[in-house]
Amino acid sequence: MEIHLVAKDEIEAQGIRWIVESHLTGVRLILWKTIDEFEKGMRNQQPEFVILDMDIWTDESEAMGVSLKRRGIRWLGISSERIFQTAYRALRFRAEDVLFRPFSSADLVKHIQQLRFSIEKWSRSYLVKHHG
Repeated sequence: MEIHLVAKDEIEAQGIRWIVESHLTGVRLILWKTIDEFEKGMRNQQPEFVILDMDIWTDESEAMGVSLKRRGIRWLGISSERIFQTAYRALRFRAEDVLFRPFSSADLVKHIQQLRFSIEKWSRSYLVKHHG
């Protein structure tokens, strides 16, 4: 499974990478420093899952939210801002959830495991239906 992480803080990004890669097998984390870089990269490949730092979300980022929603890309928001606008954006663009800082590594791993299980379950049912 490939997870794309868009984070403004390099140290936090490395910490998330360590948590994900040390607690979950078969997961590769790809880091993006800006939403622009991520959007350009997303044109070349569709990630299975995205962890997005919502604190770097601007009004210009709305197009990226629309793209995530339209393409059915599953994503998890992380934020320091416990405000209605953050939750509203996450709901509007179909985030799986929002984790507010400080969040525990166990919460992050749990969210990824649940998503992974749901993706694998969907894939198995799709294969059975279409390839009997």
